Amino acid sequence: MLDLEVVGHITDTLSIASLSDRATLNNIKRRLNGASHQQFALAAVTVLREQSRRIAELETDVDRLSTENDYLNNDVNELEAELKDLRARRKNKAAKAEEGKTL
Repeated sequence: MLDLEVVGHITDTLSIASLSDRATLNNIKRRLNGASHQQFALAAVTVLREQSRRIAELETDVDRLSTENDYLNNDVNELEAELKDLRARRKNKAAKAEEGKTL
């Protein structure tokens, strides 16, 4: 069995979230019938490294998105403050115009 096949079998089995730990191990053993213990160990390390890399990438993405979200929230708050100010100025201008009509 090729090393990439072993990695594929382990990855495929681990992607089945509904399997218990025992069922996962049994499924891997069944699928790796004929693979040596060394092939199994190397493939498991390869899968672990790949999943660790993916987790690190996802954590980086979450941090980046969190920062972007903070910037966007700040922009929204600034725009809301500007809108409030514009409404107040429009109201004052309308009040002055109305006051000028009554004089």
